[in-house]
Amino acid sequence: MKPHCVTRIIAWGLLLGTVVARGAPVAEPLYTVPYEYSALLFDADRASLYVAWPGRRVLARHDLVTGVEGDALALSLTPTDVAMTPNGRWLFVGETQVTADGYPTEQPGKIAEIDLETFTLVREIEYAYSPRHLLARDDRILVVVNPNPVNLENEVRLFHAVTGASAGRLVVSGYPLTLDPSQQSIIGYGLGNISDPNVRVFLVAEPLGFGVHWKSPGTDMGSPVYASPDGQLLVTEGSFYRGAANQAAEDMTLIRTPETALGFNQVARFEPPEGRTFLIVGVDGLAFFRRDTLEPFATATVGNAMDAAYDGAWVYALALQDWTTVQISRLANPGLGMEGNQAPVASFSWSPVNPTDRDDVRFDASTSRDEDGAPGDLRFRWDFNSDGRFETELNPDPVTFHRFRAAGPQGVTLEVRDRLGATTRVTNQFTVTALPDPGEPGVAHAPWRIPLPSTSLVFDPVRPVLYAANLTNRSLVTLDLRTGQMRRQWQLDALVSGLAVRPDGSRLYVGLTLSDPTIYDAQGSGWIAEFDLEQGRKERAFAVELGPLSLVATDAGRIVVFGESTPEREIQLYEAASGALLSRQRLQDASALALHPGQAVMYAATAEAPLGLRRYWLDPDTGLLGAGQRGSRDGRQGVSPAGRPASAHGPGGAANRFTRAPGRG
Repeated sequence: MKPHCVTRIIAWGLLLGTVVARGAPVAEPLYTVPYEYSALLFDADRASLYVAWPGRRVLARHDLVTGVEGDALALSLTPTDVAMTPNGRWLFVGETQVTADGYPTEQPGKIAEIDLETFTLVREIEYAYSPRHLLARDDRILVVVNPNPVNLENEVRLFHAVTGASAGRLVVSGYPLTLDPSQQSIIGYGLGNISDPNVRVFLVAEPLGFGVHWKSPGTDMGSPVYASPDGQLLVTEGSFYRGAANQAAEDMTLIRTPETALGFNQVARFEPPEGRTFLIVGVDGLAFFRRDTLEPFATATVGNAMDAAYDGAWVYALALQDWTTVQISRLANPGLGMEGNQAPVASFSWSPVNPTDRDDVRFDASTSRDEDGAPGDLRFRWDFNSDGRFETELNPDPVTFHRFRAAGPQGVTLEVRDRLGATTRVTNQFTVTALPDPGEPGVAHAPWRIPLPSTSLVFDPVRPVLYAANLTNRSLVTLDLRTGQMRRQWQLDALVSGLAVRPDGSRLYVGLTLSDPTIYDAQGSGWIAEFDLEQGRKERAFAVELGPLSLVATDAGRIVVFGESTPEREIQLYEAASGALLSRQRLQDASALALHPGQAVMYAATAEAPLGLRRYWLDPDTGLLGAGQRGSRDGRQGVSPAGRPASAHGPGGAANRFTRAPGRG
């Protein structure tokens, strides 16, 4: 195990509830230490814990298992931080002068060099600044963070403990910094510019100084950063980034943010020497991840967790207690046995075998098995349309139910995960049949008082009927405009986010979504349900590639939908008969769509400055839309009574169409 330092940074926020497996490791309290140290450092190879005590001005060596203090090395000044060379040969202690009240000053300090093979203080080196944070390379070149008393900024300098040479100067937003496993560069937030995101700076030994540097492509990467033993994975603020020290364009780019590691200021530790697992520390405990798949596989509760360290078959954890003591606990390493672990076998059945869009289909994964563990250790989650987004969380119940809103071919994916995070996925295909739904009779109520909360209403252009969406129970109702009474109602099992009736009154189209329409969803999706108004029944539904917010329908069988998509809001044109996506175009700030009575023009109310309308021309032959044009302020551009543009092609004519969907239209 490579030793590492435990700093006094408290981690905040770790959501752990979804990955706890049966037999999750239980922490065994060992001993406590007073919360008065300036730094702790684990050395599992020597079964030691090094503690820097500011009040006593010593660096003490404690037994890692019992906590009993052994040798203590006296220091001339007050210790602030400790750093060990990656090979475990040397330990360095930053020392600073303090005021009468015990606060560090900016006066020159010292750096103590300790031989860990004999645990002896070799020397205390005079240092021209006040060292607050240290990193150490095997060649004993140190990265030292100290405050600048002139401009009150933190700065980074290089110091060669062998020659006493000091070189380079970079401002830095904060610390700790990270030394990458190759020992050729450091990573930190605001290196060289305190307002920059994370920056990688290369170190030069001859002559001593800083070399080339680059910053992370995005600004979402926070500090501190923790690197895997191979340097190819960086963990910070609960998110995973690529480590590519030889490729500036790829380095520090986001890989993913796991659902079980949300939060900030988290500490990450990798299992040595290969780092096949790693853990993330938060105030609620520890979450363990696989290095190969980046998937969580175990959690442990250790109280107000501060840090942790791997030690072969064990993991040691630190937790703050009442702001006065730190509890040292030990738990079994949940990743042991991972190297020989076989992935589980995933399988499932469903009933009815030939479902309709009105069935609650039962899915049963109890035939899945794991050769390396008990059946109760397996966890299951389901993707009901095989789009890569799972609709359920991992849980131990192999049985679930789902109703398909759209008819046609369906693919359902099951993921099975064992206690060590090994996963297997299987996808099965079947066809869902649309079953016409005549609805249920309406409930009695006071005439002309609609007994439901609704923001989606539309009048039938042919019949004396009003259609209204009930947001409380996710249903659609029809209201008789002659009697003021509810006629019928349909249960839709999704939020109604838009209504549109064909001008000829033959069809009603209902936008459906599982997302809250008031909250932006960059990966929105939903359905369009079709009602035959002449027969008085729901016929079917088809999936759309956005979360519908507003829609219009033409007699020619085209449906234009505005809603949330990836990565922006947009409008999409669908063929009603087949559900095929014909074209799409970005439209960020619309609020509602309206169809001109001539059905050759569509309008979109927008919130873009200045407020107004956008006009889209419907091609009478193909049904496709021309590019949108903002409404004229002087009103000189008009349309004919049929709704067609006054010019031959109109603004945004044949050469300025929607972009057609691949293979469509």
